[in-house]
Amino acid sequence: MAESGDTWEKEDKLRRRFEKQVSLTLHCRIVTPMFLGDAEQKAALRPEPFKGLLRYWWRVAAGRSFSGHKEMLEEETKIFGGGGEKARKSLVTIKVDGNVLATKSNLLPTDKIYHPEAHPPRSSRKGMDISPLCYLAGMGLTHPDGQRVKRSYLPVENSFVIKLFFPRTLLEESAFKVALLYFCAFGSVGSRSRNGWGSFQVEKVEPEDWLQEISNANFIKILQNDFPHWRKCFDKSYPYTLAKGDDGKALLWKAEGFKSWQEAMKFLAEVYVYIRTGEPQKWHKWSRQTKLDPDAQNFIAERHLLGFPLTNHPAHKARWKRLASPLRFFVRRKNTKYTAFILHLSYFIESAQRFILQNDQIKLWQKVHERLDQTMQRASINDCL
Repeated sequence: MAESGDTWEKEDKLRRRFEKQVSLTLHCRIVTPMFLGDAEQKAALRPEPFKGLLRYWWRVAAGRSFSGHKEMLEEETKIFGGGGEKARKSLVTIKVDGNVLATKSNLLPTDKIYHPEAHPPRSSRKGMDISPLCYLAGMGLTHPDGQRVKRSYLPVENSFVIKLFFPRTLLEESAFKVALLYFCAFGSVGSRSRNGWGSFQVEKVEPEDWLQEISNANFIKILQNDFPHWRKCFDKSYPYTLAKGDDGKALLWKAEGFKSWQEAMKFLAEVYVYIRTGEPQKWHKWSRQTKLDPDAQNFIAERHLLGFPLTNHPAHKARWKRLASPLRFFVRRKNTKYTAFILHLSYFIESAQRFILQNDQIKLWQKVHERLDQTMQRASINDCL
């Protein structure tokens, strides 16, 4: 009987929390083509990916409050739901509305960029011009010309609405509010969203005063001052916080003034090639650097930590299947101009420990930061909103 009473009390407490629900409406616009699909990979607006994205940013916002991932997962399940022995229903409901029609229209062409390690099919000659859009999308989304797509997508400039419903008590938790801020600031969703695809911009929030409350300059300054130094973030093997560099600024970079999303994406591709190979495009005045790792074919090396698998740099003996990149690209639009962003989430890639020790991983990211500092400017979270 005692257990039954405890269960009733918990359910009643949960019911009372739902009775005090609040709603938040985000008016959004698609900035780069969104390859967001259903089970048959047909492009469609669905709430599940956006809820998954909010969960992701909650982990980043709340991660420092927990000693390990098990404790964090337990609290995450209380908020967002989960299965297993401690199955719970989510306290957060997300609905997505918008009349966005999917298309398979060709993308507009962009000027090609030079990749010193790419080579034509069935040729050993190194170095060729490639499509920057294909480079960021991969062969799964586009053909090599970067124009013809293999899957339908949601086109740019279309607007949609995200509606969130959750207990008012969640707004009293700083981690949830910061997660919502990160969601608005860094949002991109769908296939290759880490490479800039599926970027969306939150143009209006209802109620209007909510975003103003946590995106004012003073709040952002306090938030960023509290970020740990990035070298201290290698104590955990998953992204759990934003970090700052030696100058005290967040590990967030921007490049402004592009006339189209294609130009912004092309620039991100140029930077990515430079980070990996050390070879700048001829129209940039970036200094030439050594490429990340030798041509390792069997073992994990530096470049694999930027994301795995890599097309021409296998690591057969590592037995890895996939590693998400700690770098996140996204694009924002202000008035008629576009801005390209890169965010680095620092953490220790434990599965690489056998091949690349922690100190060596830190040395790798030091190189990456130096190249980003040379090609882009440091940014604030406010620049993304």
